[in-house]
Amino acid sequence: MNACLQCLLPIEELRNHFILREYTAFSKVGTRRKNNFEFCQKFYEFYTLVYSKSSSRKKWVINPELKKVVRRKFDPIVQHDSHEFMLFVFEQLQDEQTPKGAKFDGSDPKKPLR
Repeated sequence: MNACLQCLLPIEELRNHFILREYTAFSKVGTRRKNNFEFCQKFYEFYTLVYSKSSSRKKWVINPELKKVVRRKFDPIVQHDSHEFMLFVFEQLQDEQTPKGAKFDGSDPKKPLR
């Protein structure tokens, strides 16, 4: 989990998506596959904690709240591969932001969802 999250940190577009709370725009699109934005909120907290210059909690880069959300699927007792974790994270984030029935092929990020 640590290595995967470290790989996500330098991706500027992803970081800005959460720090600037761009994901909240998807709350207006109606019913999504997952309507609670739980993962998005935890990633917002993760990114703001890492990039906060004054945070006294910086030693807790992966905050306990993010771990709680991830543990539902990835219990520390069970061994998983890094790519399984990364796919799980991306699926959760996509489900919270994609309207039900919409298809997105990823070829053009500015292209509206069908």
